[in-house]
This record gives sequence, C-alpha cells and structure tokens, in this order.
Amino acid sequence: MKILKDRSVFENDKATCYHHIGDEHFAMVVHDYVIFDQRPSDFRRDMLLFCQMYCRARSWEGYYHHRIAPHFLQVSLVHSGETCVHCGSEYWSAEAGDVILLPPLADYEFVTPKRCERSSLLIEGQLLHSLLAESGLEGRLVVTPAGLDFLENRFSQVGQSLAKAHNQEERRRISNLCFEILQYLAAPPPELLYPPALTKVLGLIDSDYGRPLSIADFTAAGGVSESGLARLFRRYLHTTPYRYLTSHRMRQAEMMLLQGVLSVKEIAARVGYDNPLNFSTEFKKFFGSSPRNFHR
Repeated sequence: MKILKDRSVFENDKATCYHHIGDEHFAMVVHDYVIFDQRPSDFRRDMLLFCQMYCRARSWEGYYHHRIAPHFLQVSLVHSGETCVHCGSEYWSAEAGDVILLPPLADYEFVTPKRCERSSLLIEGQLLHSLLAESGLEGRLVVTPAGLDFLENRFSQVGQSLAKAHNQEERRRISNLCFEILQYLAAPPPELLYPPALTKVLGLIDSDYGRPLSIADFTAAGGVSESGLARLFRRYLHTTPYRYLTSHRMRQAEMMLLQGVLSVKEIAARVGYDNPLNFSTEFKKFFGSSPRNFHR
C-alpha cells in the first residue's frame, strides 16, 4: 500500500456505461478474465448483511472501472500485481497482500496499471453503514492485514454458500461471514498475528505445496519440535499441520479447476499428489464433490 503520485492512470475517455438507475452510474473498460463468478441462487434482502456477488478475476493494463453512488461495499483482496484507487481527494496503489474497500454511496474509480489478480465481494444490508462508521473502516480505502489466509478462507466460504442461498441457513451463514470479514479488517485478533516460527512454516507451505512435504520439513523451516509445531497450529489456526496443508492444496486446486485449463491429472501433480486417485478422494472429502463434477 502506498500513496499514488502518478494520477495520469485515471485519465480515461473510453469507459462504457453499463448501469444507470437513479443516482447509480457505473462505467468501465473491460480488459479482464473472470476466473470465478458466483451470485446468489436466490437473492433476498432478509438479513442485516448479505452478499450479492463473489468473484475472482485477472485484469490487465487498460482495465478501468468508475462507479457513482453504488449501494454496496466492494471488498477486494489483491493476490498479485497492483490496483490503483481514487476516491475523493485520496489516491492509493494497492499491492499484493492489500485489501481495497470501495465504499457505498461514493464516487470512485479503480484501474489496473499493468496486471492484477484479485478476489472481490459486494456486501450490502441495513447494518452496513453503521458498521463501517462504528468500526473505523469508513474512509479507509486500502488496508494491509497481517495476512490473507483468514480472509481467503472466509471469501471462499461465502462463494460456496452463495450457490445455496435459497436456503435461509446459508443466507444467515453468509451474513455472519460478511460480519467476520469486516470485523477482522477493523481489528484483527492478536492471535492471528502469527509468531515467526509459524510464519516460516506457512511460507514454506505457500511456496512449496506442489511438492511432497513432511512434518520434518515443517519443523526444520520453523526451527521447532514436532510437539511445538502441533501446539502452534492448534493455538493459532485451530487445526493440524497436515490438515492445513491439505486445505491449502485443495483451495489451489479449486482455482485451477475453475480456470478450466488443466486436466484433473495435471492439477493433482501441481498440488503435490503423485496419484490422481488420492487427489480425487481428498478433493471429494473436502468439497463434497469430485473434481470432474465440481461446479458443473
């Protein structure tokens, strides 16, 4: 996250209006590839907070979006690259690891100067405005949390629940997840600020999940004993090292499947499974669906 000095990136006269109802006016230049886009199976405004869309997309130089008076909050995780944001007198550059908060009822624009991959939620509801005001998030365009693991997990859960939003329990779950996301951004719990040993192990998993990894690899990376490693994962992540590794591999496999480029066998190899059958078994256990039938 840094203040943007070169504001010429926002000089755009090619944007096309795609939505104009009342005070709302949205225009954009499309130069992106949507990896995943999930909207509610049944859109009802019966919760204090709800989400109307979850998507993950890659954009390139030339992508531009301008909104005036949207009724929703856009929360975007920047996975890689850079997004430039302008709202009022503020100009920011959001980089990998940053979270962008595009406020409701505002006039803002965001652009991709070179390339970027980000996940986004559109959140609305009766509670939204007071939550932003009381939490201190109002007026904050870019936030840099301690890490994205918590947020990526909650975003993924929202996406899965949106497909079942015809069920009231799932809508209630979405509302709770949206609250958790905003609460975390406003005040991340101290226990989620990981100690150095755990950070090193998580870094190893993030970079090397595609090769065989053992407990010995984890203890060597963190400089801790096996029992010390187990305590760290239990205290800070409420899981075991093996379950965390599996979860990380499954989330990576999910993204690859949604891109629709690689075969199941190729994806299995890329996330650390020599045997595609073992991968398919683990995937079905994790998502409740086989890789071949996932999101069909």
